[in-house]
Amino acid sequence: MEHRLFWLTAIAALAAAIVGSQAQILERAVPGDPVNISAGRISGNLLSNGVKAYLGIPFAAPPVGDLRWKEPQPVRPWKGVREALALPPACMQTGTAEPISEDCLYLNLWAPAKANVGARLPVVVYIYGGGFSRGSASSPLVTGAHLAAKGVIYVAGNYRVGPFGFLAHPDLNKENPHNASGDYGLLDQLAVLKWVHANIARFGGDPGNVTVVGHSAGSVSASALQASPLAAGLFQKDMGISASGLTWEAGVFRSKEAAERDGVMVQEALKAPNIAAMRAMSADRILAQRGGPPSVDEWYMPKDPKDIFAAGEQNDVASFVGFTRDEGYGAFMAVQSPDDYVAAARRSYGESADKLLELYPANSDFRHNAQLAARDITLGTAMRRWAMGQASPGRKPAYVYMTTIPHHYTPEKAPPPGSYESTAFHGSDNAFWLDTIDGYNAAGPTRRWTSADHMLADRMSDMLVAFAKTGSPDIPGVIVPRYNSADEKLLAIDVNGVRVVSFPGHENVPFLHGLKIAERPPGGRRQ
Repeated sequence: MEHRLFWLTAIAALAAAIVGSQAQILERAVPGDPVNISAGRISGNLLSNGVKAYLGIPFAAPPVGDLRWKEPQPVRPWKGVREALALPPACMQTGTAEPISEDCLYLNLWAPAKANVGARLPVVVYIYGGGFSRGSASSPLVTGAHLAAKGVIYVAGNYRVGPFGFLAHPDLNKENPHNASGDYGLLDQLAVLKWVHANIARFGGDPGNVTVVGHSAGSVSASALQASPLAAGLFQKDMGISASGLTWEAGVFRSKEAAERDGVMVQEALKAPNIAAMRAMSADRILAQRGGPPSVDEWYMPKDPKDIFAAGEQNDVASFVGFTRDEGYGAFMAVQSPDDYVAAARRSYGESADKLLELYPANSDFRHNAQLAARDITLGTAMRRWAMGQASPGRKPAYVYMTTIPHHYTPEKAPPPGSYESTAFHGSDNAFWLDTIDGYNAAGPTRRWTSADHMLADRMSDMLVAFAKTGSPDIPGVIVPRYNSADEKLLAIDVNGVRVVSFPGHENVPFLHGLKIAERPPGGRRQ
């Protein structure tokens, strides 16, 4: 109890800044509260725009003690009315200003004023990014007051990250009836969807009209949910913002064997005799160890998502996916000279480097060409595979977009001209989709948004809401083309408007999709 009171007090100011940047909290009860959910009764708070906010709802038991490295367990029912008024702590991680706790499996929910039992409103479930090592459902950039005001119920839940979310081990397999371990963070996301399926109608939501939206690692997670047979029927649409599990080269997901080897290495680093000893250790000691990415555990993820989509075995849900113009991963993003670029290409792609450099030359425009190569090899291919796998005959449609949205910074925070942060970088569009761009200034001024920025955020969030409601992101004045592998088109979005263009790199698809990373020399290490 003292621990809970501590972090509730610690986040009070942050909560006011986060929600206050969108709609002022009023100290008045939500009409009709309390809400009877599966574990008990809860009450929320009413915002000035009429949106109902329920913060810190437990969707699973605290994953502590013997429940560390176990799939999420049911919440212990409570008596009386639980006040869902405070944002929960983030799961254990480094590099965040938010309070953290191993007791972190809570979700936040925002519902429109008109949301009542029987309303059957569409539901958006958001999954945050952070490389599977950080992130939070309480960040000011992922709150849901604005989307809820547009007519959807918005849910954002925490999931375990780092070694708490993704440590696999042979001994953990033995505990599990499915001989699986390591994907606890993904199972947390699944538990959020199961909670929604069981409870959302009591807030006025439609459990048969759920859209999963994820950014970066959250987008990888959305594609993983589509690939996982365990998630069948729990959602009907997904939106992937700048990443997928169907990614380039060797893929995101570790093999089961590699994940278990990593887990044994963690045990050795901790000098622990067994799993029980590791569960008895302080969370800080565990946090210092390696964790992630997810793995093909042969239960939640029966095989690599690329193979699941290629075989047409994924859950059939409408998909809206995309990326930013200037993002990409790998060594090409940091090359400093044509020779540097050529060396990186040969080091990374071996015999395929000559063809790659023919398509993306190491000439006087080498930096731009290297960035295009990085984008097309990584994000472009990852999102194309997602759309291509879903857009096969007889399946629900897929749509693709590309954004070009540089940020407008305050003078104190402005990045150097020409730097990556001055471009349409990875994540530059996420807050526009959620209409949370003011969240960048929640803890202090960093952005100087223009009226055009706010108008764009309004239109992009309208597209997300339209997709959640109907399965199509079309809004008045914007028609998004359905993805067609024979004639690849996408919607290009920037502050000056939208237009339909060819999918970047479409002329290089056979090469890009067949590109393989170079073999490492015996005992060597890929740079």
